[in-house]
Amino acid sequence: MSLSCCRPTPATRNPRRPGSSRWQALAQAALYFPAIARGEVIEQRITWLPTLGLDLVLRMDGLAWLFTMLVLGIGALVVLYARYYMSPADPVPRFFAFPRVVCRGR
Repeated sequence: MSLSCCRPTPATRNPRRPGSSRWQALAQAALYFPAIARGEVIEQRITWLPTLGLDLVLRMDGLAWLFTMLVLGIGALVVLYARYYMSPADPVPRFFAFPRVVCRGR
């Protein structure tokens, strides 16, 4: 199994559903549960500098999976709650811009 990036592409981004990429990432992480429960370590190796023998390796074991589910689950619930807490007159795109910047590290 391999890990894949959870960021939505422009074709899958849904402006009417803020936080939908979080739900998609949560669902993707949940699909790894059978392999994680068997004790497998999911790994993706990306060749970075082959002349120097350097690779980028992403690994997910049971503890990493647990924290992934916690962070994505709580984040998705916060976004869902915040969306329906705000009044229709509030600037929703501006509100969700800050958490997205923080989550993506940009």
